[in-house]
Amino acid sequence: GQQKIEVTGNQAVTTPEVISLLGASSGERYNLYHLQKNLSRLKDRYDSLGLKKVEVSIKETGEGSNLTYLIEINEGST
Repeated sequence: GQQKIEVTGNQAVTTPEVISLLGASSGERYNLYHLQKNLSRLKDRYDSLGLKKVEVSIKETGEGSNLTYLIEINEGST
């Protein structure tokens, strides 16, 4: 099976950094619970940049062992 992760909406924090903060770097096993557990790390990172109204949603799509996790970030800058 294959796991993929897609990040959208992020500008202040790079996609590789988002993935790393969520503990989903290549080679690491992760699941929805794991990603949600690490959300606070991502929020802390935004906090340190002065972005306090960031919203992140994580959706799981696909079936069986071929899953894609969609990380949608709203940095709240508008």
